[in-house]
Amino acid sequence: MKDLDVDRLARHKEREAAMGDRQFKFGGEVFTYRANVRYDVLRDVAAMTADTDGSEVIDTLERTVLDLLESDKKGHEKFLKTCHRADDPITFQDLNDLATWLIQEQVQSPTLASLPSGAGDAITSTDSTESLSLPLAEAAAV
Repeated sequence: MKDLDVDRLARHKEREAAMGDRQFKFGGEVFTYRANVRYDVLRDVAAMTADTDGSEVIDTLERTVLDLLESDKKGHEKFLKTCHRADDPITFQDLNDLATWLIQEQVQSPTLASLPSGAGDAITSTDSTESLSLPLAEAAAV
């Protein structure tokens, strides 16, 4: 089984470390902003700023993943619940990575067993006993 959480959680820790100090003061109070936010927060911001491109991308990714999951109601509900939880959030990058991986899994051709092959110098067929229907020079020109 492919465990996408290994990379996802490592990416979250790396992002948190890379962002460094995430504290700020506002109204006399000190706050800490999240290093990793749910992707739907970004959709809401895009909608508020009338930037529909960001919102459309997120909607498309979410629909794509849902379309690629088994179509039972519980599976879809479980996925959406996982995506919208406040703790251990699913970020835009997480959703994008999941959609990309699922698409790659879908477009892979099934692996076929290779045909047995002989030694490289083995004769694979007999020479033709038929004569050419065109003279050799004419056949090369065609």
